[in-house]
Amino acid sequence: MKVAVQQVDGRLIIAHRLVSMRTVDDADPDEIRRDLVAVVTALEGHTDCSFTVQWMCDPRPNDPQDGVIDVAVLTAFNGGSLPDRIDEVADDVVDLLNGPPGVWRFEVVEDELALAVLLDPIVPTHLAGIVRREAPLRPDLQSATLGFGASGTRRPQPRPDLWSMWTLGPPSQDTHRMSAALLAQEAPVCVRMTIAPTDLTTQEVELLEDLVSRQGAASERQLSVQASLHTLETMLYLRPLFEASCVVASPDPLSASLLSMIGHTLSEPTPHHEPRGVLAGGYTVVRQTQRAALRAAYTDLGTTSVGGGLAAPGLERLRHLLGAWEAANLFRLPVAGSDGAPGHHLDDRPKLRGILQALPSDGAQIGSLAGRDRPVAIDHTDRLRHTYVVGQTGTGKSTLLLNLASADIDAGHGVCVIDPHGDLVEDLLRRIPSNRIDDVVLIDPADAVAVPGVNLIEAETEAQKRYLVSETANMMYALFDPTRQGIVGPRFESMMRNCMLLLEHVRDIPGSFLDVATVFSDPAVREFLTRRISDPQLAEFWLGEFPASQRSNEAGEVIAWFRSKFEVFRTSPALRAVIGQARSTISFSDVLEKKQILLVNLSKGSLGEYDSRLLGHVIVMKLWAAVLERTNRAAEDREPFFLYIDEFQNVTTDSLATMLAEGRKYGVGLTLANQFFDQLAVNTRNALLGNVGTKLALRLGPHDAPAFAQWLGAQVEPDELSRLPNHHLVAALSPGGIPTAPVLIETCGPCARSATSADDVRSASRARWGRPVGQITDEFVERWAAVPNSFAAKAKAHRDHRTVEEPRASAPSEPSFLSSWKAKRSEGADDV
Repeated sequence: MKVAVQQVDGRLIIAHRLVSMRTVDDADPDEIRRDLVAVVTALEGHTDCSFTVQWMCDPRPNDPQDGVIDVAVLTAFNGGSLPDRIDEVADDVVDLLNGPPGVWRFEVVEDELALAVLLDPIVPTHLAGIVRREAPLRPDLQSATLGFGASGTRRPQPRPDLWSMWTLGPPSQDTHRMSAALLAQEAPVCVRMTIAPTDLTTQEVELLEDLVSRQGAASERQLSVQASLHTLETMLYLRPLFEASCVVASPDPLSASLLSMIGHTLSEPTPHHEPRGVLAGGYTVVRQTQRAALRAAYTDLGTTSVGGGLAAPGLERLRHLLGAWEAANLFRLPVAGSDGAPGHHLDDRPKLRGILQALPSDGAQIGSLAGRDRPVAIDHTDRLRHTYVVGQTGTGKSTLLLNLASADIDAGHGVCVIDPHGDLVEDLLRRIPSNRIDDVVLIDPADAVAVPGVNLIEAETEAQKRYLVSETANMMYALFDPTRQGIVGPRFESMMRNCMLLLEHVRDIPGSFLDVATVFSDPAVREFLTRRISDPQLAEFWLGEFPASQRSNEAGEVIAWFRSKFEVFRTSPALRAVIGQARSTISFSDVLEKKQILLVNLSKGSLGEYDSRLLGHVIVMKLWAAVLERTNRAAEDREPFFLYIDEFQNVTTDSLATMLAEGRKYGVGLTLANQFFDQLAVNTRNALLGNVGTKLALRLGPHDAPAFAQWLGAQVEPDELSRLPNHHLVAALSPGGIPTAPVLIETCGPCARSATSADDVRSASRARWGRPVGQITDEFVERWAAVPNSFAAKAKAHRDHRTVEEPRASAPSEPSFLSSWKAKRSEGADDV
């Protein structure tokens, strides 16, 4: 953290500026009062420093509402302080100021020029000080003797060593009137309120004890003496103790009304319900009679005694010594109520930024605590407990995912990113380190040059085959029949399952998922495959049940109904190029175990809604089928792998709950993101609630905020989630598996790009994993052409026939009209 430092009369000075503050509701004043006293108390340990709260008002006399009040906390180090204390104190102060009750947001001043302006904002021609009120002790009067012979006189009881010293009242939360009074001035005004931790000297203790013991015996019935003694005696045991001063400065004369308003804000009178209340809540304005002391206190940011005093020699400092409750009056920070805070910038961010707790800083960084330079990260062990990110578009969700995935890539982990929009993948391509270029596997169906092949039918083990077939059925339900209305149904599921098993079983001519429809619509292909069946269960369906079903009058309609679910995919050249290949060019087991980087661009603009979702489902299925094979590996050999899915609800099925429940034991951490919480099915919400360790919420809409706030806990209000600024999030973390209270985090900007170009990464992936698109298209069209009487064979024969006929038809027997006209025109030109 960079900290600007300036030296004034041998003292080093730093500053923290108030950037914004939130509005306080009616339930907060007592909490603010207690926490502000706690802040002051926490400063007790910095005995080598003084702390000045500065209100600098730049009024606009013609338009008061346009005036500005700049609030800062200036920290001055005593001459003996070590330079390395600067960072320590700067960090401590910003944590205290931005901590509970979470009202203010301060930032360290890093610019030297900005600090210089803060230290010398005006020409302090006119100064005034506000100090405790003191007065000579008014002696109590004895009542006159009643009856005959009474003298009728009252005899005063003088107390030559005793004087009255008022205490400052309890901290007032009303700074609105003080702000308004400052903004109403014609010239700038600077108010500096300084406190410095201190203690009574040995001499002060001895003098004070002697005074109290001598005067106390006769004070039982004298109210003013009793109140004065109580105030003085309190000094003996009051801890912590602070020496304080308040100086007001302006180029123009200071009005009495302004000083009165500031005085009443710093010293709120209290009811006289007990003896000490008689001397509670009093101040005195000290003007030009103490000019030298006032200027020293203003310029040096010290606690130079101003205002003289009535104390006996050796006790002059008592007038300026305050306990934490009184010192909180001078450590005055503005508070915005329901009527606002004139001159101050209000912050609509939630108060959660003030929560102080131990948060992780090692791992993939998600940002820093709002208003503080304290990074917050999630290490890879906690990421294996999964992460859920939700937020409206444009709030910074993609940038957050970019930074997390980039951190994993830089750390050498295996990563898969499934992006329905394409921008995230493109940004990641620009951030691949040079040493990881060969690890990148890019699946971009819109690539017109070369694409990898992903064959859903292929399975490395029997367990994988069963999983892929079952999960494909779930995929079709998710795509076409999410509410289970019978659009897919058991009959469709049976036909598809048996067809996939048939294509996987007979590999004489390798087929793909897109060939499922061909098996049912092309009798020759079906006969070719069924003649090679050696599995009795497959034979039962294909040689028994299916031929019998074809004798039904509705057989043709059933085939058409079944094929219709596949036509939307078969007619897409981009999708067909990837999942229509007969053999996969990438191994998902290698992606996991070799810690590769699988980037999947599912841009809906290039593919369309259904094609994008289908390919996303296929990638998730194939990857998770490889994950399940990790059962055969020892737990310590399962390298961490991180799967990112944006708009995950579009490419996952009901098996998501199983993935979340079992992912950690397989060494796979999921980061799932989407825009709307209420668009998730109830079972999906329950799966997230029960299995996700880290929840990150950017700004939510009014429908989402109440449900998600309830999920986060009582500390978060729905309206706080719905008014988050961009690039801010509320995080519920679980470091070490132990949940923390939600905190407000300001996310990082996009991480730096690498020196490697995206085109270089794309080219390397094409060369390693891709096949030419034209070659893929030819193979798909002619896959079944070798099967006699198949539709593909007939189409090939027709193409071959046209190839032979077209040259003969293209040679005209006599010149065309256009060629004759050109020839004649040329002859005419030659005659000229």
